Amino acid sequence: MLSGVELTVRGDTSEEKAASFLDALIKHGLAEVQDDKSARIPIPSLVWQGIDAVRLSGLTNMLDRPVVARLAGELGYPDAASWIEEHPKEYAEGVFRGFIVDPQGGKS
Repeated sequence: MLSGVELTVRGDTSEEKAASFLDALIKHGLAEVQDDKSARIPIPSLVWQGIDAVRLSGLTNMLDRPVVARLAGELGYPDAASWIEEHPKEYAEGVFRGFIVDPQGGKS
């Protein structure tokens, strides 16, 4: 019982029981699932490709913005390098909240 609500949890495995518990919480309005897509930072596709190329290279910590910008340029992504240098706030927010490729091109 939680907050006066009887919750029934089913399942054989820990994962099934956890999923059942979460479903019961949502069903009784004790929890909700939030869409985190709106929190992500929209960026142009070319910028995402450059950021991802640096990330996959493993050459630096992604929090080191100046180095990420330099590496993006060196890896052949000048648009990403320029965007990272010109949008330090959005870059930092994107590292923590995630980026989403904006089909409209994102902030330029």
